[in-house]
Amino acid sequence: MRSLKILFTNNTLSARAGTELWVRDMALALRARGHQLAAYSTLLGPVAEELRAAGVPVFDDLNDAPWRPDVLHCHHHFEAMTALVRFPGVPAVFICHGAVPWEEEPPLHPSVRRWIAVDGPCRERLLDAGVPADQIMTLRNFVDLARFTPRSALPDRPRRALLFGNQLNESNGLPVVRKACRREGIEMEAAGLAVGRVVDNPEKLLREFDVVFAKGRGALEAMAVGCAVILCDAPGLGPYVRTERLSPLRDLNLGFRTLTDPITVDGVRERLRGYDAADAARVSAWVRDNASLEGAASEMERVYEECVAVGAETDAGEVSRAVARYIRSVSLRVKFHEGIRHERDLLAERVRRLAIRRFFLRQ
Repeated sequence: MRSLKILFTNNTLSARAGTELWVRDMALALRARGHQLAAYSTLLGPVAEELRAAGVPVFDDLNDAPWRPDVLHCHHHFEAMTALVRFPGVPAVFICHGAVPWEEEPPLHPSVRRWIAVDGPCRERLLDAGVPADQIMTLRNFVDLARFTPRSALPDRPRRALLFGNQLNESNGLPVVRKACRREGIEMEAAGLAVGRVVDNPEKLLREFDVVFAKGRGALEAMAVGCAVILCDAPGLGPYVRTERLSPLRDLNLGFRTLTDPITVDGVRERLRGYDAADAARVSAWVRDNASLEGAASEMERVYEECVAVGAETDAGEVSRAVARYIRSVSLRVKFHEGIRHERDLLAERVRRLAIRRFFLRQ
């Protein structure tokens, strides 16, 4: 296909997590296919530096954009709407990566020509927001198979486990997982933001472990490497991933809706006892056949072409009404939270004054 100028927007391009890494991997894959890429966020950091080092311009002010894009690839409503206003007449695609966070709220702007959900719950969110069903497609998460290469065959019995995520720590489940592993005779380590161990090269780390506790992207990457995976993070404990469960679990993005049980020693031990090296190899083969970055990049190219062919909304009235609706919704949200904070501050001040009065009355 012809070369396109594609501008990504994202809430942050700082920590190595979630959508930040999605943007990094997809941008680099598309750049390798001959497209021109740039990325925008108001919060920059290590991921932004990785993109810049690879030749992708990154900026925190859209007035610094190096060129007018052919298509906007939008994540997160603040950054998405900023780009849509800055580049009128440019068609856009919006991807919803989360069914709950406010940042993922769909920005209902008429120049967004294609809407993408990464799983079933995100599709529901788009529908609930009023996006027409025929404008929504599902593009599930992917793995860069060139980086996450297969490890050696798993042992018959697991020896080492890794808790791999950005939420679990010593206060919300990590000690329970550690205790369960110890009782099963398995050595355990933890990595992720919550434990202060940010991993630059997870593709190398994962190869050192037999069992990985993770969810979402981390779980998918561990499966691609060939590890046995137990879905787990701060919200709770999910199942041991077997071949027959893989497709429906991936429909939920291996995410929080799969974490249906509390994290208990008995629950973790039960899943560890389901360890099956042969089935883990089958899971890995399935992931490598069905969840590649290259396949996802080809899908995105097709979507971009559709957006460019349709073009952006040119009715100024439609556009201005959409922007006005958006600003109103943000205003209501901010005022609601500011009101709660104000009432909380007033209550705290009343309590403080009452405590002082009681102190002097006792003197």
